[in-house]
Amino acid sequence: MFSFKLSVTKKDWLAQPELRWNAGLEAAGLNFRTGLSRAHYPPLPPGGHRTYQTADRASFNITQPGKEMEFGSTFYLPFILGDTSKWQGWPGKWDELQDLLQKGFIAGVKSYAG
Repeated sequence: MFSFKLSVTKKDWLAQPELRWNAGLEAAGLNFRTGLSRAHYPPLPPGGHRTYQTADRASFNITQPGKEMEFGSTFYLPFILGDTSKWQGWPGKWDELQDLLQKGFIAGVKSYAG
């Protein structure tokens, strides 16, 4: 027969999970906004024009602190992110934005100082 003693302690980085997750959501939202900024627009096609509304309206809102966030821009953002018969789209941008959101969330959670 044998026995052992197990001590479970809560690490500092597990403290205040809602606030930590909120920091992650905030960082993800900022990355989303940055990813849609004017500096990240694709080259302008010949004869094309831009209103820059997508960049100007890119925003996010934490609807449930530590749990849920809404993000978006203009009503036509889904058409820009995906090709349709009428719109050329912004190739690869949706994947890039998902990556930016994920990386921002992870960085925000890890860097939360409390």
